[in-house]
Amino acid sequence: MTTSPSTLAYFLDILSFVPDLRSRAMFGEYGIYSGDRMFALACDNALFFKTSPETIHRFSDPVTKAYP
Repeated sequence: MTTSPSTLAYFLDILSFVPDLRSRAMFGEYGIYSGDRMFALACDNALFFKTSPETIHRFSDPVTKAYP
């Protein structure tokens, strides 16, 4: 299942505070960028954020899960 255009538009709308926000089709889904840096993926109508050891603690709620 791929991400629908309406779902991608919703994700971009809720992330509209991010500077220089854009999306790019890749591998049948979408990468979401701030400038030249990809920070999220829209896959299967779900939004996944890129994490690092410094930011992983921000995503430690019971609903957050890794991309399978």
